[in-house]
Amino acid sequence: ARVPASCCRVVCPTDGGVHMGVDLTVLAVVCLLAAAVYQAACVKRTNDDDDTTMASEQQPPPTDSRSGLGVQPVLLALPGPSFEVPNFSPPSADKDSEPGSSRRGKRLRIGDWPLYLVVGDTGSLEEARHTVQTATSVWDCSIVLAKYLERQYTTKKTTDDVVRAFRPGARVVELGAGTGLVGIAAGLLPGFEPESVVLTDVEAVVPQLQANIDVNVVRSSAAECEQTVLRNAAALRAAPLDWLALNKHADQLKPPVDVILAADVVWVEDLIEPLVATMVRLSGPDTVVFFAYQSRSSRADEVLFGLLKNHFEWRKARHDEYDPEYSKPDKLAVYVMTRKQQA
Repeated sequence: ARVPASCCRVVCPTDGGVHMGVDLTVLAVVCLLAAAVYQAACVKRTNDDDDTTMASEQQPPPTDSRSGLGVQPVLLALPGPSFEVPNFSPPSADKDSEPGSSRRGKRLRIGDWPLYLVVGDTGSLEEARHTVQTATSVWDCSIVLAKYLERQYTTKKTTDDVVRAFRPGARVVELGAGTGLVGIAAGLLPGFEPESVVLTDVEAVVPQLQANIDVNVVRSSAAECEQTVLRNAAALRAAPLDWLALNKHADQLKPPVDVILAADVVWVEDLIEPLVATMVRLSGPDTVVFFAYQSRSSRADEVLFGLLKNHFEWRKARHDEYDPEYSKPDKLAVYVMTRKQQA
């Protein structure tokens, strides 16, 4: 070991204020011993760090609630809302809110029926898994698709896709439902008499979906002065569906279904392929898919539509098909899809 030059001379004060030099031989030995001890300690610490690294590399990464994804998947950008957030609070919560509260905002209605949502507390972003966290938000695509369906079904204008798909006795499935806004809106379409409307998401989100169904099935308000029961109460239900574990739940939905709804379901690039596989598994020659999509990544666009074109054909909704108040054709679009005909 090399002894620093500064260690070669130590000056010690004496009572008389006179300074005398310390024996350099003794000092050199002390410094050499100290350097050897320090070097040995550094080697031990390096070895310990290597062992810790190797141990951590041997452990499988924590998984996300989507089954098999790491806790830090590549998330696509999630922009804030483009519209004023509607008031989804149930009447009891709205009645208890203070004047001027954000709960006093505008209601989102399907026909004459206001939509109510109950959002559970998922804790902080650090504590909640991202799948559950995103499921508690109402994204623009959900509002746009819900109002698109209402406009097309009630006015029967510009296209008959919605009218043809939402025929009496139809079986409807919403994928990645989150709050369930789109599926519940489908159940509220005036005059629609479905066999079933099933709102699906991962198991952790199902209780929230069921709570939102329940609050829309039986609700009361000062304006109505009595309880009203959703006409399609028996048809609406929540069910688990993990795109990465299709064999676990897909058959319970009895595919092929008549209608598939999907709004803003591409937020993790690794989930694109499982999503398309789920759409293929649940669809048949007569299935109509209403897919509301907001582009966040050119690579994600390429992967998504590259996979879809192998199984589906589609058209993009025209500007005049959207609800005038809830449309952002420059940012997001509704695609009406059907299965490709087999040659």
